[in-house]
Amino acid sequence: MRTIIGVFPDSGTAQLTRDELVKSGFAGEDIAVITETDIPGDELARELTRLGVPANAAQRYVDDVRRGGALETVRVDEGQVDQALALMNRHAHAAPPSREAIGQAAGIETGGTEAPETETLSVLAEELVLGKREVERGGVKVSTRVEETPVEEQVKLRDEHVVVERRPASGDIEPGAEAFKERTVEVVEHTEEPVVAKRAKVVEEVVIRKEVGEREETVRDTVRTMGVEVEPFDAEKYRPHHAQTERTGTGYEEYTPAYRLGHEMRGDERFQGRSWDTVEPEARAEWEGKNPGTWERFKAAVRHAWDSATGKAGKSDKTE
Repeated sequence: MRTIIGVFPDSGTAQLTRDELVKSGFAGEDIAVITETDIPGDELARELTRLGVPANAAQRYVDDVRRGGALETVRVDEGQVDQALALMNRHAHAAPPSREAIGQAAGIETGGTEAPETETLSVLAEELVLGKREVERGGVKVSTRVEETPVEEQVKLRDEHVVVERRPASGDIEPGAEAFKERTVEVVEHTEEPVVAKRAKVVEEVVIRKEVGEREETVRDTVRTMGVEVEPFDAEKYRPHHAQTERTGTGYEEYTPAYRLGHEMRGDERFQGRSWDTVEPEARAEWEGKNPGTWERFKAAVRHAWDSATGKAGKSDKTE
């Protein structure tokens, strides 16, 4: 099993990360969210060291938690390391902290109680992802309706009328019975009347269609990239100071961590623009957390490394 450790800006962000890890199949009992109220700083530092985190890295995690952050540990199988790191980094990316010191969501992988040989910092960078969505912005509605319009047309009609005309006649007829036979003649009158019918015909067509065109639009936004500054520590730089000031015969190697602490604090953005008088209490707390009761012995080395970056080394030696 491997243990992944991450620091988040607050407990809410850490809890969101835990929920997503559980949804992705990680066991809830293997995930722990730790805040300042859960474990005292010294105890948390010891627990991190037991997990294999280097002492200086453990102390940085503790400092971040003391400033309001939340620490999260996830125990995973070897094959799940990359997936867990990706999920944790994604949440840190979505909710960037207000202090860069808490920005690395999944900084160290540990393999149990053995101290790891490497420390991995995740460097984050945003990229702009463009997509498209279809939205309605208007259109045309075409409806038909029936309108009645009065019309007139002229039509010629034929009427029949029977006319009985009597006119005088003369002449003789042959005598016989047929001459006086009774007869009836019927004549039928006809007339025409209009018959109205209707038929439909096409007089116009309405064609409805959509014309599709393309346009280019420039999208402007900002993305963030995490910068990495590497400040090397030259241990040999401070050996002359040790040779001049050490009177107990203690070897330089024992003083190297003190010089390193002063050197790293000088490069830390938290301490930029501050004087040694305001920084010393924090330097003492960090040193005593790892080396109880030895501050007075090593503070001159810490102070010398701090001042060396500003050209005040000579003055610091005299004021000690």
